[in-house]
Amino acid sequence: MRKLSLREKLFILGGSVILAVLFLTVLVIRPLMAEHERYRSDISKVRRDVQLFERLKEEYRVLKAKSEQVDRQLKNRKKSFTLFSLLENIAEKVEIKELIKYMKPSTKTISDKYEEVSVEIKLAGITPKQLTDYLYDIENSDALARVKRVTIYPMKNSDGLLEATLQVFTYKLKGV
Repeated sequence: MRKLSLREKLFILGGSVILAVLFLTVLVIRPLMAEHERYRSDISKVRRDVQLFERLKEEYRVLKAKSEQVDRQLKNRKKSFTLFSLLENIAEKVEIKELIKYMKPSTKTISDKYEEVSVEIKLAGITPKQLTDYLYDIENSDALARVKRVTIYPMKNSDGLLEATLQVFTYKLKGV
């Protein structure tokens, strides 16, 4: 090194500095930058996940409150309540009881907590207004009854009268 001129020493020193910066960049700075970018990506992914969990938590809270409300309504029903009698009473109110051809009740278990009680009811010779009133009263009853299926046919040889088959259901708590 002593025999080298100042210019050659500066050239070697400059080259060494460039090599050191290059190695530092390749071996330290680039991996750190890549790791930093991965962390930023992970942080934004975690933020999205947290927002999703917050939305799901709120949905769960709302659904749980609705479920508890339904449970209270089901528990507060009269012990003598039956969907069959509800449908008969509504038919009497709407003045179509004599148009009922049949009513077929059935029950099926849908969970360890609930049973679905349903009644298939066939009406013949009903007007559209009477059918609408009947469906409205079923859907707006306090008994949590809902119409699952409606099949409507025009009656043969009668002006404007219909045949309708309805499937109405409600839930009840198991064992109650």
